[in-house]
Amino acid sequence: MQSYLEVAESITKKQKIREVPVYSTWLETYQADKYAGIVDWLKRLLNKYSQDVGQWEILRMRNLYLTSSRYEYIFWDMAYKLEEWQV
Repeated sequence: MQSYLEVAESITKKQKIREVPVYSTWLETYQADKYAGIVDWLKRLLNKYSQDVGQWEILRMRNLYLTSSRYEYIFWDMAYKLEEWQV
C-alpha cells in the first residue's frame, strides 16, 4: 500500500498525466487522506507488533516485504509490456 501512495505522490507532480481521466481517477483513490491514513495506521501497527520479536522474525518480515515488492514490480512491468503470466 505504501508503494501505491508513493507512486501517486510522484505522478501528481506531472501535469499531463493528471489531465488523463483514467489517471486522475486513480490518483483520487490513492491520494485521498483516508487512504494515506490507512497506510499510516498499517505502518504503525507493523512497528508495534515488531517491537517484541526477535531478529529472525524481523529478517523474515523484511524478506516477505521485499518479495511482495518484487512481485508487485513484476506485475506492473508485465502489464506495461503486455506480457502474460507464464506459470
